[in-house]
Amino acid sequence: MKAVGSKMKITRRQLRKLISETIYGRKGYKVPPTDPMTRVPSGPMKDNLQGIIDSDDETNQRQGYDFAIQIQEPDIVFPIDQSEPYEELAYQGDDYLDDLRRSKEYYHQVGIYSPESPTGTTTVNVPLPYEIIDLVVSAWNVWRKDKSKDIQFGQALNKYYDYVNSQVNAPIGWWGEDGIHPELDQALHDGSFSV
Repeated sequence: MKAVGSKMKITRRQLRKLISETIYGRKGYKVPPTDPMTRVPSGPMKDNLQGIIDSDDETNQRQGYDFAIQIQEPDIVFPIDQSEPYEELAYQGDDYLDDLRRSKEYYHQVGIYSPESPTGTTTVNVPLPYEIIDLVVSAWNVWRKDKSKDIQFGQALNKYYDYVNSQVNAPIGWWGEDGIHPELDQALHDGSFSV
């Protein structure tokens, strides 16, 4: 954004970003990155790439997106200030899958004891870093395939609960499910009954 005189000028990209942040912000998400596949020309190459990206194997998906990033066609940007249009890539990052995953902010909703509250508890949303989510989900996936790995799964769950407790810094009265990562939610559920 540029201030010119007493007026603020923004590009269309900046305007789209502001609009998107407003829409997604209501749901608690950051602006997701633009899928580079939306800028790959239609044809056999795009069909083949889509087949790779639709694979269950994350390595294949990552390779498909890496190639799509390289061959995506740029958008033409028309600045509001009437200067010359220019080309700009829709996705400008290095790793679409990681950027997409990090664009979603997950949290764990807990109730902490609060004598001032009429209900006796106050709701707190604890932001969850991906390192914590990945730790638990990875241990849970290993445990699902080999139930003898319950010690590692239990250790991951303990680290998770220690992290949430350290962020709240108060006695927790209840654990909610709003805003939590879906696989993490299932891992916590399985862990409470099995580990």
